[in-house]
Amino acid sequence: MGDAPTSSYPVLSITAEQYTAWCRPWMNSLIIKVLGLSIPKHVLIDKVRRMWKPKQPLKIVPLSNEYYIVSFSSKEDRDYAYYEGP
Repeated sequence: MGDAPTSSYPVLSITAEQYTAWCRPWMNSLIIKVLGLSIPKHVLIDKVRRMWKPKQPLKIVPLSNEYYIVSFSSKEDRDYAYYEGP
């Protein structure tokens, strides 16, 4: 009694600079999910480009369960998709 339970999970100490560096690849990314149907990746890419009209290139990476990461080349394109797009 009196002893605090110890975590069975490892603890990783990192600096703010390391955290920023690890997050940098995802700073202009959104995670999206296609609802209601399963579509091929190339169809999704065409649909996203028509809806959001990005000025810079974007990359779509499939995850699981119809989720995708959309990585924008610019913050402006990401913000438009997030705040203005469907």
